[in-house]
Amino acid sequence: MNIKCPNCKLNIEIEEEQYEPGSILKMSCPRCDEALSIPIPRPQKKAEVIPPPPVEEEPPAPAPAPAAPAQPTPTPVAPAPAPAKKGGNGKLIALVGLLFVVAAAVFGGFYYHNVYLPAKIDREAPRYYTFADATVLRSSEMAGANFNKIGSIPYGSELITYDYGTDWSRVKYEGNKGYVASNFLLDKEDFFLLNGIFGDQESRQCVATAKCRRALLSYYKQKGLTGEQWQVFCRPANVKPNNVCFPRLRDKYSKFTDFAVVIKNLASEHRRLLIFGFQDDETPFLIGETDAPDQGYIKSMSVGKDKQVHISWTTEGE
Repeated sequence: MNIKCPNCKLNIEIEEEQYEPGSILKMSCPRCDEALSIPIPRPQKKAEVIPPPPVEEEPPAPAPAPAAPAQPTPTPVAPAPAPAKKGGNGKLIALVGLLFVVAAAVFGGFYYHNVYLPAKIDREAPRYYTFADATVLRSSEMAGANFNKIGSIPYGSELITYDYGTDWSRVKYEGNKGYVASNFLLDKEDFFLLNGIFGDQESRQCVATAKCRRALLSYYKQKGLTGEQWQVFCRPANVKPNNVCFPRLRDKYSKFTDFAVVIKNLASEHRRLLIFGFQDDETPFLIGETDAPDQGYIKSMSVGKDKQVHISWTTEGE
């Protein structure tokens, strides 16, 4: 028996003798896997053949036996594929999605705590500037030791400052975190005011200590002066006499020497001599100020019996 697949039109030979007559054969098309339902026909009853009457003259030759029909080679039928289990792919997709969410959460937490948050803190932290020529960066709040020294920070360096304290400040400089003494730091406004006081690098080197620089800064802030009006001009630091002097006027047994410096008005070229003293904690205070000659350097300073400060100046050519 031959049938044709209704989907792909493939001719399929069925050996109907192998199946129960009147049954329904369930199979799939070998080509397209179309499900087929094929009824097996019942065999029809053969009509009884009545031989013709014999002829007297010559009996009829017996009819040859009908040849048996050729048995067709059965076409192998591919077994129908087992239906996929429902929900298998869904579970795999859900598992992959869960793993992705967990990985994203872990990476996001790592990025937030190790990249974003530190950068945000650095970006929002205040900036302070070093005004000492070499400020030591330390790993702990302990001065005078070598084991905790990380490095030296030059004058004018900008520091990311996490905590500005009375004695120590926690800072970051060129990627290194540590501690510096707070009395070597100034905020931006004060640093640029101080930096503008010095007419050149030699003048800054002559006023070398932090306490003397703070004395000048304090005076300028109290008087409302700027570096665009009054500046310090000195010879090289190793040259004497000069426009700075460190006498002992107030108390020859004091912890620190006093500090005298000449400032010059850039517009009028008028000069003033400022004299500072220092308390034991290095806090500066003004001892006095007076006009200075238009030319000359400080040769010497002393206090006479009259308790007055006597100043000796160089003359032209000295």
